[in-house]
Amino acid sequence: IAAVLVIWFGYNISNRTPVSTEPIKIGAILPLSGNLAVYGEPALKAINLVVEDINGLGGINGRQLDVIFEDHKCDSKTAISAFEKAYLRGARLFISVACSNTVLSIAPNLKDKKAVLIGHLTTTPKITGISPWVFRNWASDAKETEIFANEIIKNNYKEIGIIYEQTDYAKGLKDSLIGYLDGSGVNIVDESYTSDDTDVRTQLAKIKTTKPDIVFISAQLNTGDLVLKQMEQLRFNVKLIISDSLLKAPQLI
Repeated sequence: IAAVLVIWFGYNISNRTPVSTEPIKIGAILPLSGNLAVYGEPALKAINLVVEDINGLGGINGRQLDVIFEDHKCDSKTAISAFEKAYLRGARLFISVACSNTVLSIAPNLKDKKAVLIGHLTTTPKITGISPWVFRNWASDAKETEIFANEIIKNNYKEIGIIYEQTDYAKGLKDSLIGYLDGSGVNIVDESYTSDDTDVRTQLAKIKTTKPDIVFISAQLNTGDLVLKQMEQLRFNVKLIISDSLLKAPQLI
């Protein structure tokens, strides 16, 4: 028994993998420019604060954190390029902040590269189950629109107008709400606009002619105020449902 233990101990010592002291590299893919930089800039500062605290306490198992920041500009192709850049620099754990389309575009590349992505403020229902290599710390938009649908049904609203921005986030909310209201007897008229549009009065006028009981505005951060201003110009006074993203818009205040 002693001889076996000596041989076993010697074998394990000789084959033990050396403990790495290399930095743990993390790819942080954020909206550092464009309309959603209002999310990206605070995220960058928050990450730096946390990394400073962790590294100041000795890191993780003696390894320092090294964050590689890249700008995804809320654009799918740019997000893939940013991911590749950080991967080539050694990142295998990734953080993506805001813009669900960035997660949707990066997700297919994760399995082969054995990389993990954690999404923050990425809420489209399409992300659910997209990949076992993708996680997020934010509820799906389907949870929010379920609440909206329950309120619409409870208040017996029958004519619903929806104006939505053509982004994965805003369209995801719209599709989810329509799904929950399917079969409820509610009539829905929806109109869309692009993120670059500066005039949505035509779309609003079409919705106004249907005399809706309530209108749902599904917008990203910096376009919801445009919709609200032009509703005022059209004297389109109606009850509103707005997404939580629009509530965060500085312009709205």
